[in-house]
Amino acid sequence: MKIAILGAGALGSLFGSSLTRSGNEVYLIDPVEPLVAQIKKEGITATLTTGEVIHTMVNIESSAAEVAKKTGPVDLIMVFTKGMHTEDAVVAAKPLVGDNTCFLSLQNGIGNPQIIAKHYPEEKIFYGVTMVGAAKDGFVKVVEHSAPGATSSIMSLSGKVTPELEKVAETITNCGMKTIVNEKADQMIWEKLAMNCVANSANVISRLTNGNFIRDPNGQEVARMIVREVCEVANAKGIPLDYEKIMPWIIEKLSPQTEMYSSMAQDAKNRRPIEIETITGGVVREAEKLGIPVPVNKVIYHFDKLIAANYDKQF
Repeated sequence: MKIAILGAGALGSLFGSSLTRSGNEVYLIDPVEPLVAQIKKEGITATLTTGEVIHTMVNIESSAAEVAKKTGPVDLIMVFTKGMHTEDAVVAAKPLVGDNTCFLSLQNGIGNPQIIAKHYPEEKIFYGVTMVGAAKDGFVKVVEHSAPGATSSIMSLSGKVTPELEKVAETITNCGMKTIVNEKADQMIWEKLAMNCVANSANVISRLTNGNFIRDPNGQEVARMIVREVCEVANAKGIPLDYEKIMPWIIEKLSPQTEMYSSMAQDAKNRRPIEIETITGGVVREAEKLGIPVPVNKVIYHFDKLIAANYDKQF
């Protein structure tokens, strides 16, 4: 397949290098010029969970327009940008879009596929959740930290299982990252959303690693309040989320991460914009539509926005 990947962060780089090695024509796109220059020169070095270290030279440009000069329309555009950049990125990708181009969002949070659908046909938009984990070490090194058998689950925004959707799942699976068409993708997205409301949003305030936050009795109590509210909203939307099952899963996932700061915590530390709107912001907006109070998530949402808007005034 001819594939463009929007965002050369940890997951974009990991998927991009893997898809390149399996024989696809892949182009990463990222607006950060120093990152683009270094990856062009050095490629991407990925350390997998197996311990294997693989170096891959990849195609990368700073804009979709530059890629389009070389490729014309692509078969698939994978979106790995942070939520606050989704709309700008997919609009800028227009030179790569032809009649048969599909989109796949594997981003954190909720609402990203709907943003893409403002600009492109719903039946060409796929979305889902990946349990593949990765972290960047500088521009060119990426470290995978997935659990064994980590799977991505994808679905079409239209709700239809199409040959194009199945082809996308097959292509990603063939590069070593198991991907399935799963009609329960929404449930899995909300499960991961609940975890991100804890690991990402709460830790902008705590400034703790994921593991240190969830291991502390006070942190765990905050997490429980967050997750209860997220489950209530999901269930009201008809998406089954069982608090008694999901809370132990979140504790199990986060507890070993005593050295890992979440991406939003790192962004806050480095005084960068944070993707609060598609994570806790998404929960708050859905709750408001349904008339469900989510006081803990609402406080965290506004606290995070306060922090991000006032970096220059903080000690």
